[in-house]
Amino acid sequence: MNLKLTIKEFILGISAYSSALSFIAKNKLSYFYLAPLLIAILFWITGFVGISYFSEWLNALFNDWFGVTVNETSFDFIRDYKDFISGTGKILITIILKILMLYLVFRLNKYITLILISPVLAYLSEKVEYILTGIEYPFNFWPFIKDVWRGILIAIRNMMIEFVIIIALWVLTFFIPILLPFTTVILIGVSAYFYGFSMIDYTNERKKINLSDSVKYIRKHKGYAIGNGLVYHVVTLIPFVGIVVAPITAAVAATLGVLKIDEKS
Repeated sequence: MNLKLTIKEFILGISAYSSALSFIAKNKLSYFYLAPLLIAILFWITGFVGISYFSEWLNALFNDWFGVTVNETSFDFIRDYKDFISGTGKILITIILKILMLYLVFRLNKYITLILISPVLAYLSEKVEYILTGIEYPFNFWPFIKDVWRGILIAIRNMMIEFVIIIALWVLTFFIPILLPFTTVILIGVSAYFYGFSMIDYTNERKKINLSDSVKYIRKHKGYAIGNGLVYHVVTLIPFVGIVVAPITAAVAATLGVLKIDEKS
């Protein structure tokens, strides 16, 4: 592994975002942000409604388990020590589960947005290359649908692999808490790599690079993938705004960076 090249491309992956924002403004591509905006609105509405219904189901389930009903406006259950312990346990478990649900919603939101917005990102990446190079890819419906489907499959693949790694590291950290700082860094790096992977592959698929070769290409330039995905990950931490801004900017940044990397190759 060429560590120097990896670090150089990692820095390029981060710095490409400033170039992407300038490129979007200069070429009047801001209207592309409307797509993730609409998706984010729909997702959060359905997500919170789903959490509300699921929480009601959890409350009923825990009431059956603990044999106590917790009144949010009263603390009468404290009179009985057993009921107090049961009620407190129920409250704590419910809070923890709600936090976990919100975390999963947050994680899923980023991937679901990538899946739903895949046609837009594929078209945007193609448009960026055309503006820069003048190379025009004739629009053919079925090849375009095929490329979009590949983007969706990659997003699903990356999401599943990432979730397996997340669960494995959660379990490991649970039994060995001292590893928490290290597993946190690893989780961030894994997420960044897969996000960058999705963005870079739009350019590779347009060049008719098959998935296997695309994986090899991205592994070779993993520094750039992690740099691109890291900024995407950080930006999405901004409530609501992040998930609207991040996908479009990341796709443009990835395209600009890949073209620059290939130009030097």
